[in-house]
Amino acid sequence: MKRMITVVAVQMEIAPLDIKRNLAKIEKLVGELCNQQPVDLVVLPEDVLTGPIPYNLEYALSESSSEVTRLCQIAREKQLYLAAGSFICKDGNNYYNTALLIDPSGEIQLRYRKNHLWIPERRYLVPGNEAMVVDTPIGKIGLAICWDLAFPELFRSMIKQGAEVICIPSYWSTGGNKPAHAEIKASKMMIDTLCLARALENECLIIYANGAGKAKYYVHGKIYSENQVGHSQICAPFYGTVAKISSNKEGYIVYAYDRNIAERAEVVNQLRADISRM
Repeated sequence: MKRMITVVAVQMEIAPLDIKRNLAKIEKLVGELCNQQPVDLVVLPEDVLTGPIPYNLEYALSESSSEVTRLCQIAREKQLYLAAGSFICKDGNNYYNTALLIDPSGEIQLRYRKNHLWIPERRYLVPGNEAMVVDTPIGKIGLAICWDLAFPELFRSMIKQGAEVICIPSYWSTGGNKPAHAEIKASKMMIDTLCLARALENECLIIYANGAGKAKYYVHGKIYSENQVGHSQICAPFYGTVAKISSNKEGYIVYAYDRNIAERAEVVNQLRADISRM
């Protein structure tokens, strides 16, 4: 198993319902990253292909959709693991917020349905009910999505399955064009605090990738806009927040992670041993 891994969180603005434009941006960003250094794992934001689609469910995708196939091709071409954000997936008569982990051969290794839906999502989406982890050559990887971050029980479930790295695609925004200062401050504080807590209390690497700029979506043909919080970050055992975008501007952060850090943390704190007995 690989000891040193290079991981990336991508913070990008997502064009509403413009799948072609969003895919082109993903290809460009991932291409730039791989031209600069070898990369093992890239994490994209939630709703990365379409933005939220509460009133446009005809844009729901499936794993066999050509757009998802293209994400698999990108992972294969660049020879990396891709936590491919999330998209709304239709299964029968139900819709789920679904995240995928794609391996360097272009195969989907992990499928996760968001367990804890944000309030507006509850009108049209069905929550998942499982914590998902997969064993890979770069470590045991789990997935969570956005508001899941606020629920430590989900993360403990992944830790009990041996998760070492947890990828969190997100689309965390604040309401309206002029949100209250207290709302913005509270959202930033929650993201920063919860990412750090999940990493330290579970002795795992947290990779949180949020949207950038404006969060736009359509309601009956009219476009609405909110402000993305940003604050994409990577948090490690012992070291805390090791990389962060302290704004909602587009960009990415890169971190070379020594997986032995978690082993040293366990020697000192024995948190995982205690969790396994819970």
